[in-house]
Amino acid sequence: MRMTAVIVMLAAPAFAEELGKASSDEISKGKRLFDGLCAGCHGTEGAGGGVGPPLARPKLARARDDEALMQVIRRGIPGSDMPMARQWDPGEVFQIAAYVKKLGSIPEEKLLGSAAAGRDVYFGKGGCKACHTIQGVGGRLGPELGSIGAQRSASHMRRSIVEPEAEFADRFLWVRLEAGGRTYEGVRLNDDTFSIQIMDAGERIHSFWKRELTAVTEMKSKSPMPSYKGALSAGELEDLVAFLASMRGEP
Repeated sequence: MRMTAVIVMLAAPAFAEELGKASSDEISKGKRLFDGLCAGCHGTEGAGGGVGPPLARPKLARARDDEALMQVIRRGIPGSDMPMARQWDPGEVFQIAAYVKKLGSIPEEKLLGSAAAGRDVYFGKGGCKACHTIQGVGGRLGPELGSIGAQRSASHMRRSIVEPEAEFADRFLWVRLEAGGRTYEGVRLNDDTFSIQIMDAGERIHSFWKRELTAVTEMKSKSPMPSYKGALSAGELEDLVAFLASMRGEP
C-alpha cells in the first residue's frame, strides 16, 4: 500500500503536464469511469446534481489548474462529500481528469432571463423564501440557496423548479412516521440507530425514539417542494433561474 501511494504521488505532476494531450480513447475511458463513479453527485456530463457542483465550466473553484484537478480527484476534499480515490490507479485518475477538463471546454448555457426580475419572482410570486434561505433570510425546510449558482447548472435548477420530484438530495428526504395512533410527515433531519427527527411543513421539529414508532415510510418519490410548472410563465421561470444562477456565495 505504501509503495502504491508513493507511485501515485510521483506520477501526478507528470500526468498533469500531459492532461491536455489526452487521447480520445483516454477521454472516453474517463467518461465511462465518471458516469459510473462521479455522475451520481456531479450530474450527467458534469451538469450538476445530487450533492456535487457542476463541472462543465472553464474554471473550477477547487481545481484552478490541471495538477490541482488531479489532486482533488485523487485525494478528495476533507470535510466535504468528495471522497478520496482509494482504489483508483494513477491512470484512472488521469482519465477522469482528462474527461473533466474536456467538460470545461463546453460553453456554459446562456441565461435568457433577468436576474433583477428573477429576484422579484423569488421573493414575490414564487414564494421561495418560505422554504429557502438566502443570506440569512427565509425558511429552513429546503436547502440554503446563497451559493446555488456555484453548485448547480442552470438546466438543473430549471428542472428542479418544474419537476422537483425528478431528483433531490437524500438529506431532504420526505418521511412519514406513525406513532401513538398519529401520523407525522416531514423532511428527515437525523436518523440514527435509536432515534429519528423530522421537520414538518410548518418547520416544527418532531423527535421520536424508534421503539415508539409503528411505521416509518421513506417517500422517495415525493418532494416537499411543489412544482411551478404552469404557476410561472416561461419568462418568469427564466428570470428566476437567472437570479438563482447569480447566487454564488458572495456577500
